[in-house]
Amino acid sequence: MSTQILLRSSSALSRFTMLSTAGRLGTATRAFSVSSLVSAPKKGEKKATKKVTKKATKKVQVKKKPEQKKPAAPKVTREDYPPKRPLTPYLRFFTENYSIKSAFNDAKDMTERKKALGALSTEAGNAWKGLSEKEKKKYSDAYFADKIVYEKNMKEYMARTSPEVIKEINKRQKKLGNHLIKYTSNEEKRPLNPFIKFFMEQRGKEVVTNNAEFLREVGVKWRGMSDAAKAPYREAYNQEHEEYKQKVAKA
Repeated sequence: MSTQILLRSSSALSRFTMLSTAGRLGTATRAFSVSSLVSAPKKGEKKATKKVTKKATKKVQVKKKPEQKKPAAPKVTREDYPPKRPLTPYLRFFTENYSIKSAFNDAKDMTERKKALGALSTEAGNAWKGLSEKEKKKYSDAYFADKIVYEKNMKEYMARTSPEVIKEINKRQKKLGNHLIKYTSNEEKRPLNPFIKFFMEQRGKEVVTNNAEFLREVGVKWRGMSDAAKAPYREAYNQEHEEYKQKVAKA
């Protein structure tokens, strides 16, 4: 009887052990399957890794100094340009007797135009040299009369025109290859000495191709002149010099 009881209890114990073992295995299997579903990445995906973020550093911005704008160029109109220079005696003779347009009529291109202009200039220069002093005097007198008016108008122009406007005009004149305006103050200029006055007078009468040679020729002519011939130039200089000294003393 006792033996049967022992056998039954041992069989019951073995069943209990098997059931508990199976239960533990089932729990572990379920836990593994759940964890695999959660942590296992899909195909083509990488495991998420924690990125180490660096602390953002503040950049110190240096304030730039405001750039100074250049002053705008003054507006220049035709009225701001200086009065026109008077034509020299030779140019008066040239414009009166020759036409550049007529010389260009038969020219086909720029090369032929240059040749035509050169031939016309040579012809006019030879014709001017062939004139007598009396014939040239007509053109010289007209030039000096216009020059007096020009110098008066130029003084008024310089007095009313600002240096900025003159500077802007000179920029444009330089690009075109024209005469530049020499800005001068209202200070009185010294008068020209007798020889320089004579030289300027002779220069207005001749076509000068070589300045150094022309200066030597005028110097020889001046030294060969008598005191009576030089007297008008010296008297004019002395008078202008006295007026100059009085104006400087008043200033």
